[in-house]
Amino acid sequence: MTGFGRGEASSADCRCVVDLRAVNARFLDVRFKLPRQLHAFESKAREQIAASISRGTVELTVNLQFLKPSLQGMIKEDVAKAYAQQIENLSQSLGINSGLTTTALLELPGVVSDEEAAARVDVESLEKLFLDALGAAVKAAIAMRSSEGAKLGEAIQREMLEMSSLLKEVEKERGQIRDRQMSRLQERLQSFEKKQNLKLDDARVLQELVFYVDRSDVTEEIDRLRSHFGQTADLIKSPKGAVGKRLDFLVQEMSRETNTIGAKSDLIEVTKLGMDMKTCLERVREQVQNLE
Repeated sequence: MTGFGRGEASSADCRCVVDLRAVNARFLDVRFKLPRQLHAFESKAREQIAASISRGTVELTVNLQFLKPSLQGMIKEDVAKAYAQQIENLSQSLGINSGLTTTALLELPGVVSDEEAAARVDVESLEKLFLDALGAAVKAAIAMRSSEGAKLGEAIQREMLEMSSLLKEVEKERGQIRDRQMSRLQERLQSFEKKQNLKLDDARVLQELVFYVDRSDVTEEIDRLRSHFGQTADLIKSPKGAVGKRLDFLVQEMSRETNTIGAKSDLIEVTKLGMDMKTCLERVREQVQNLE
Protein backbone atom coordinates (compact mmCIF):
# COMPACT_ATOMS: atom_id res chain seq x y z
CA MET A 1 0.00 0.00 0.00
CA THR A 2 1.09 3.55 -0.56
CA GLY A 3 1.50 5.86 2.38
CA PHE A 4 3.09 9.13 3.41
CA GLY A 5 4.05 10.35 6.83
CA ARG A 6 5.89 13.33 8.25
CA GLY A 7 7.46 13.47 11.66
CA GLU A 8 9.18 16.33 13.44
CA ALA A 9 11.23 16.61 16.61
CA SER A 10 13.04 19.63 18.03
CA SER A 11 15.46 20.50 20.77
CA ALA A 12 16.99 23.77 21.88
CA ASP A 13 19.76 23.43 19.30
CA CYS A 14 18.31 21.37 16.46
CA ARG A 15 15.20 20.54 14.47
CA CYS A 16 14.71 17.27 12.56
CA VAL A 17 11.99 16.68 9.96
CA VAL A 18 11.46 13.20 8.48
CA ASP A 19 9.39 12.59 5.34
CA LEU A 20 8.53 8.94 4.75
CA ARG A 21 6.99 7.67 1.54
CA ALA A 22 6.01 4.02 1.03
CA VAL A 23 4.91 2.44 -2.25
CA ASN A 24 3.90 -1.11 -3.18
CA ALA A 25 6.53 -3.83 -3.31
CA ARG A 26 6.65 -7.54 -2.62
CA PHE A 27 9.37 -7.23 0.04
CA LEU A 28 10.67 -4.47 2.30
CA ASP A 29 13.20 -2.12 0.71
CA VAL A 30 14.26 0.93 2.74
CA ARG A 31 16.11 3.78 1.04
CA PHE A 32 17.64 6.69 2.94
CA LYS A 33 18.51 10.28 2.11
CA LEU A 34 20.27 11.35 5.27
CA PRO A 35 22.46 14.30 6.28
CA ARG A 36 26.01 13.27 7.00
CA GLN A 37 25.51 13.77 10.75
CA LEU A 38 22.85 11.01 10.83
CA HIS A 39 24.60 8.29 8.82
CA ALA A 40 25.67 6.49 12.01
CA PHE A 41 22.01 5.93 12.95
CA GLU A 42 20.91 4.34 9.67
CA SER A 43 20.97 0.80 11.07
CA LYS A 44 18.73 1.67 14.02
CA ALA A 45 16.39 3.59 11.75
CA ARG A 46 16.11 0.58 9.44
CA GLU A 47 15.25 -1.67 12.41
CA GLN A 48 12.62 0.79 13.62
CA ILE A 49 10.93 0.86 10.22
CA ALA A 50 11.06 -2.94 9.82
CA ALA A 51 9.35 -3.36 13.20
CA SER A 52 6.24 -1.61 11.85
CA ILE A 53 6.31 -2.10 8.06
CA SER A 54 6.92 -5.52 6.51
CA ARG A 55 6.33 -4.86 2.78
CA GLY A 56 6.92 -1.95 0.44
CA THR A 57 9.59 0.36 -0.88
CA VAL A 58 10.14 2.97 1.82
CA GLU A 59 11.92 6.20 0.92
CA LEU A 60 13.13 8.33 3.80
CA THR A 61 14.18 11.97 3.42
CA VAL A 62 15.53 13.78 6.47
CA ASN A 63 16.14 17.49 6.92
CA LEU A 64 18.33 18.57 9.82
CA GLN A 65 18.41 22.23 10.85
CA PHE A 66 20.65 23.67 13.54
CA LEU A 67 18.74 26.43 15.28
CA LYS A 68 21.55 28.41 16.91
CA PRO A 69 24.31 28.66 14.36
CA SER A 70 27.29 30.89 15.02
CA LEU A 71 28.50 32.88 12.05
CA GLN A 72 32.05 32.45 13.23
CA GLY A 73 33.57 29.61 11.26
CA MET A 74 30.46 29.05 9.10
CA ILE A 75 31.68 30.99 6.05
CA LYS A 76 34.78 29.32 4.61
CA GLU A 77 36.59 32.33 3.16
CA ASP A 78 39.37 30.27 1.61
CA VAL A 79 36.83 28.11 -0.25
CA ALA A 80 34.97 31.23 -1.41
CA LYS A 81 38.22 32.82 -2.69
CA ALA A 82 39.09 29.65 -4.59
CA TYR A 83 35.66 29.61 -6.26
CA ALA A 84 35.91 33.32 -7.14
CA GLN A 85 39.39 32.91 -8.66
CA GLN A 86 38.34 29.91 -10.77
CA ILE A 87 35.21 31.70 -11.98
CA GLU A 88 37.24 34.82 -12.86
CA ASN A 89 39.82 32.76 -14.77
CA LEU A 90 37.05 30.99 -16.69
CA SER A 91 35.35 34.30 -17.51
CA GLN A 92 38.58 35.79 -18.90
CA SER A 93 39.27 32.64 -20.90
CA LEU A 94 35.82 32.71 -22.49
CA GLY A 95 35.71 36.47 -22.83
CA ILE A 96 32.48 36.84 -20.89
CA ASN A 97 31.34 38.68 -17.78
CA SER A 98 31.03 36.28 -14.84
CA GLY A 99 28.29 38.27 -13.11
CA LEU A 100 29.37 36.70 -9.84
CA THR A 101 27.66 38.05 -6.73
CA THR A 102 28.34 37.42 -3.07
CA THR A 103 24.92 35.79 -2.66
CA ALA A 104 25.60 33.37 -5.54
CA LEU A 105 29.03 32.60 -4.09
CA LEU A 106 27.56 31.73 -0.69
CA GLU A 107 25.24 29.15 -2.33
CA LEU A 108 28.13 27.15 -3.78
CA PRO A 109 28.95 23.82 -2.05
CA GLY A 110 31.33 24.10 0.86
CA VAL A 111 31.33 27.89 1.16
CA VAL A 112 28.95 27.90 4.12
CA SER A 113 29.37 25.11 6.67
CA ASP A 114 27.32 24.18 9.72
CA GLU A 115 30.10 22.10 11.24
CA GLU A 116 30.55 24.46 14.18
CA ALA A 117 26.85 24.37 15.01
CA ALA A 118 26.66 20.61 14.53
CA ALA A 119 29.60 20.07 16.82
CA ARG A 120 27.68 21.65 19.70
CA VAL A 121 24.93 18.96 19.52
CA ASP A 122 25.98 15.70 21.18
CA VAL A 123 25.54 12.35 19.41
CA GLU A 124 22.95 11.00 21.85
CA SER A 125 20.72 14.04 21.39
CA LEU A 126 20.94 13.78 17.60
CA GLU A 127 20.07 10.09 17.70
CA LYS A 128 17.04 10.62 19.92
CA LEU A 129 15.86 13.56 17.85
CA PHE A 130 16.13 11.59 14.62
CA LEU A 131 14.46 8.42 15.93
CA ASP A 132 11.65 10.40 17.57
CA ALA A 133 10.91 12.20 14.30
CA LEU A 134 11.14 8.89 12.43
CA GLY A 135 8.68 7.25 14.85
CA ALA A 136 6.15 10.03 14.23
CA ALA A 137 6.58 9.70 10.46
CA VAL A 138 6.12 5.90 10.57
CA LYS A 139 3.00 6.27 12.72
CA ALA A 140 1.47 8.78 10.28
CA ALA A 141 2.30 6.57 7.27
CA ILE A 142 0.78 3.50 8.93
CA ALA A 143 -2.42 5.43 9.68
CA MET A 144 -2.68 6.35 6.01
CA ARG A 145 -1.90 2.78 4.91
CA SER A 146 -4.51 1.42 7.35
CA SER A 147 -7.16 3.65 5.84
CA GLU A 148 -6.23 2.50 2.35
CA GLY A 149 -6.11 -1.12 3.52
CA ALA A 150 -9.67 -0.92 4.81
CA LYS A 151 -10.85 0.24 1.39
CA LEU A 152 -8.91 -2.53 -0.35
CA GLY A 153 -10.43 -5.05 2.06
CA GLU A 154 -13.92 -3.90 1.13
CA ALA A 155 -13.09 -4.26 -2.57
CA ILE A 156 -11.77 -7.80 -2.03
CA GLN A 157 -14.87 -8.77 -0.05
CA ARG A 158 -17.08 -7.60 -2.91
CA GLU A 159 -15.17 -9.82 -5.31
CA MET A 160 -15.44 -12.76 -2.89
CA LEU A 161 -19.21 -12.32 -2.72
CA GLU A 162 -19.37 -12.32 -6.52
CA MET A 163 -17.27 -15.49 -6.66
CA SER A 164 -19.48 -17.14 -4.05
CA SER A 165 -22.53 -16.36 -6.15
CA LEU A 166 -20.87 -17.81 -9.26
CA LEU A 167 -19.86 -20.93 -7.33
CA LYS A 168 -23.48 -21.52 -6.35
CA GLU A 169 -24.35 -21.55 -10.05
CA VAL A 170 -21.57 -24.07 -10.69
CA GLU A 171 -22.97 -26.26 -7.93
CA LYS A 172 -26.39 -26.22 -9.59
CA GLU A 173 -24.77 -27.59 -12.74
CA ARG A 174 -22.82 -30.26 -10.87
CA GLY A 175 -25.43 -32.98 -11.51
CA GLN A 176 -25.51 -32.17 -15.21
CA ILE A 177 -21.74 -32.48 -15.38
CA ARG A 178 -21.92 -36.04 -14.06
CA ASP A 179 -24.86 -36.97 -16.30
CA ARG A 180 -23.19 -35.47 -19.35
CA GLN A 181 -19.98 -37.37 -18.71
CA MET A 182 -21.86 -40.63 -18.18
CA SER A 183 -23.93 -40.24 -21.35
CA ARG A 184 -20.93 -39.31 -23.45
CA LEU A 185 -18.94 -42.33 -22.28
CA GLN A 186 -21.85 -44.71 -22.83
CA GLU A 187 -22.24 -43.41 -26.38
CA ARG A 188 -18.56 -43.97 -27.07
CA LEU A 189 -18.67 -47.49 -25.68
CA GLN A 190 -21.73 -48.37 -27.74
CA SER A 191 -20.06 -47.02 -30.84
CA PHE A 192 -16.94 -49.04 -30.04
CA GLU A 193 -18.97 -52.26 -29.55
CA LYS A 194 -20.73 -51.75 -32.86
CA LYS A 195 -17.55 -51.08 -34.81
CA GLN A 196 -15.64 -53.96 -33.27
CA ASN A 197 -18.63 -56.29 -33.18
CA LEU A 198 -18.05 -56.93 -29.48
CA LYS A 199 -20.25 -57.39 -26.42
CA LEU A 200 -18.69 -55.86 -23.31
CA ASP A 201 -19.43 -57.01 -19.78
CA ASP A 202 -22.13 -54.59 -18.58
CA ALA A 203 -21.15 -54.84 -14.90
CA ARG A 204 -17.52 -54.19 -15.65
CA VAL A 205 -18.36 -51.30 -17.97
CA LEU A 206 -20.63 -49.73 -15.36
CA GLN A 207 -17.88 -50.01 -12.75
CA GLU A 208 -15.39 -48.23 -15.01
CA LEU A 209 -17.94 -45.58 -15.92
CA VAL A 210 -18.65 -44.79 -12.29
CA PHE A 211 -14.92 -44.63 -11.55
CA TYR A 212 -14.29 -42.26 -14.45
CA VAL A 213 -17.27 -40.04 -13.70
CA ASP A 214 -16.24 -39.79 -10.05
CA ARG A 215 -12.92 -38.38 -11.24
CA SER A 216 -14.82 -35.63 -13.07
CA ASP A 217 -16.87 -34.72 -10.01
CA VAL A 218 -16.23 -31.13 -8.80
CA THR A 219 -17.59 -31.48 -5.26
CA GLU A 220 -14.15 -31.37 -3.64
CA GLU A 221 -13.14 -28.29 -5.60
CA ILE A 222 -16.36 -26.53 -4.58
CA ASP A 223 -15.81 -27.41 -0.92
CA ARG A 224 -12.20 -26.19 -0.99
CA LEU A 225 -13.18 -22.93 -2.66
CA ARG A 226 -15.77 -22.30 0.04
CA SER A 227 -13.11 -22.92 2.66
CA HIS A 228 -10.78 -20.45 0.94
CA PHE A 229 -13.58 -17.86 0.77
CA GLY A 230 -14.07 -18.20 4.53
CA GLN A 231 -10.35 -17.88 5.29
CA THR A 232 -10.11 -14.79 3.10
CA ALA A 233 -13.06 -13.17 4.87
CA ASP A 234 -11.53 -13.93 8.28
CA LEU A 235 -8.19 -12.37 7.33
CA ILE A 236 -9.84 -9.21 6.07
CA LYS A 237 -12.22 -8.82 9.01
CA SER A 238 -9.61 -9.53 11.68
CA PRO A 239 -6.16 -8.81 10.21
CA LYS A 240 -3.27 -9.90 12.39
CA GLY A 241 0.18 -8.90 11.24
CA ALA A 242 1.02 -8.95 7.54
CA VAL A 243 -1.91 -10.49 5.65
CA GLY A 244 -0.80 -9.74 2.09
CA LYS A 245 1.35 -12.86 1.65
CA ARG A 246 -1.30 -15.13 3.18
CA LEU A 247 -3.98 -13.69 0.93
CA ASP A 248 -1.67 -14.08 -2.05
CA PHE A 249 -1.34 -17.80 -1.23
CA LEU A 250 -5.13 -18.18 -0.92
CA VAL A 251 -5.62 -16.50 -4.30
CA GLN A 252 -3.22 -19.03 -5.86
CA GLU A 253 -5.15 -21.90 -4.30
CA MET A 254 -8.50 -20.51 -5.46
CA SER A 255 -7.12 -20.11 -8.97
CA ARG A 256 -5.99 -23.75 -8.95
CA GLU A 257 -9.42 -25.02 -7.86
CA THR A 258 -11.20 -22.83 -10.42
CA ASN A 259 -8.97 -24.14 -13.22
CA THR A 260 -9.67 -27.72 -12.15
CA ILE A 261 -13.42 -27.16 -12.27
CA GLY A 262 -13.10 -25.82 -15.81
CA ALA A 263 -10.93 -28.76 -16.86
CA LYS A 264 -13.37 -31.35 -15.48
CA SER A 265 -16.43 -29.96 -17.22
CA ASP A 266 -17.33 -29.61 -20.89
CA LEU A 267 -20.56 -27.75 -20.20
CA ILE A 268 -20.54 -24.31 -21.81
CA GLU A 269 -22.39 -22.87 -18.83
CA VAL A 270 -19.76 -24.09 -16.37
CA THR A 271 -16.93 -22.93 -18.63
CA LYS A 272 -18.41 -19.44 -18.70
CA LEU A 273 -18.89 -19.42 -14.93
CA GLY A 274 -15.29 -20.52 -14.50
CA MET A 275 -14.06 -17.68 -16.69
CA ASP A 276 -16.11 -15.18 -14.68
CA MET A 277 -14.60 -16.55 -11.47
CA LYS A 278 -11.08 -16.22 -12.88
CA THR A 279 -11.83 -12.60 -13.81
CA CYS A 280 -12.85 -11.92 -10.20
CA LEU A 281 -9.69 -13.62 -8.98
CA GLU A 282 -7.49 -11.47 -11.19
CA ARG A 283 -9.04 -8.36 -9.68
CA VAL A 284 -8.49 -9.79 -6.21
CA ARG A 285 -4.87 -10.65 -7.08
CA GLU A 286 -4.21 -7.02 -8.09
CA GLN A 287 -5.68 -5.74 -4.83
CA VAL A 288 -3.79 -8.26 -2.71
CA GLN A 289 -0.46 -7.08 -4.14
CA ASN A 290 -1.20 -3.71 -2.53
CA LEU A 291 -1.75 -5.15 0.94
CA GLU A 292 0.96 -5.49 3.52
